[in-house]
Amino acid sequence: MVQIGKTGKANPWNEALAAPHCRLASGIGEGTCGSLPDGMSSGTPRNAVRVMSGMSQTDRVADTLLDRIRSGRYVVGDRLPPERQLATEFGISRPVVREALRMLSMLQVIDVQVGRGAFVISEPDVATVSSLRAPHDLFDVVDVREIVETGALQLAQSRATPAARQAVRDALAALRTAVENGEETAELDVRFHRAIIEASGSALLRDIWTRLENEIRRSIRVSPFGRSMSTEILADHEHVAAGVIDGRLGEALASNSRLHLSHRAFLSDFSHGEGDPPEAA
Repeated sequence: MVQIGKTGKANPWNEALAAPHCRLASGIGEGTCGSLPDGMSSGTPRNAVRVMSGMSQTDRVADTLLDRIRSGRYVVGDRLPPERQLATEFGISRPVVREALRMLSMLQVIDVQVGRGAFVISEPDVATVSSLRAPHDLFDVVDVREIVETGALQLAQSRATPAARQAVRDALAALRTAVENGEETAELDVRFHRAIIEASGSALLRDIWTRLENEIRRSIRVSPFGRSMSTEILADHEHVAAGVIDGRLGEALASNSRLHLSHRAFLSDFSHGEGDPPEAA
C-alpha cells in the first residue's frame, strides 16, 4: 500500500541497490546488480529489484505509471495496457496491478471503466506524485490543519474585518463557480482555506499556514474529489464560510470537523486498500 509515513523497516535490498556496481534504469524490470542480498540469487527476476527497493510492489507500479504519464508516454485519453500485460511486464500478480490502478483512480489521474480498461484523465502534478514519495505523514497534516482552521474560525468571530469577510465570500464564489462548471478546484480550495486563516487576524496562524502550505496543498490533492470538488463537499465549505461571513460558528465548526473526518477516512482507505477495486480489462 502507499507509504504515507515512514516505514521504519530495514530492507536488505537497499544495501545492494546502493552499491556502486548496482545499475538501475527507469521503470521496473530494467536494471542489474552484481551483488544481491542473502537468499536472493541471480535467477530472481530483474523486476523484483526495483519492486523491493523501498516501496511496496503496489507503490512502485503506481509510481512508475505516474512517471510514464508525466513523461508523455501515456497522455490524456490514452488507454493504459491491460492488467494482464502490466502484470507480466512487472513480474507481479494482477491484484497488485489492480490495486495500483485503484490508487491512481483515487488520485483522479485515471478512470477505470469496467470491461473497457483504465484511461488517463489528467496529468499528475508534483503534489500528486509527491503523495507517493514524500516522507511527511498526511494524516498528521490533516490533524494540524483541523487544529489551525478551528482556531482561525473561533478567532474570526471577533477579529474578522469587513475586508476579510469579503475575501472569504469571494473565495467561496470562485470555488462554487468552478464546481458548477466541472473545473479543477484544488488551488481554489487552497485559496479558500487561506482566506479563512487570514480572517482570524492572527499573524502567528498566518505564519503557521504559510510554513505548511505546500504540505496542505499536497493533502488537498490526496483527498475526496481533490482535483474536482463535489457539490456535497462544496456545501460543507459553504457552512465553514458562514462561520466567518455570518458568524454561524457552531455550523462552521461542525462542517470543518466533518470535512477533516472524511479526509482521514479517505487517507485510511488510500493507505490500506479497503474494498475491491474494479477490474480493468
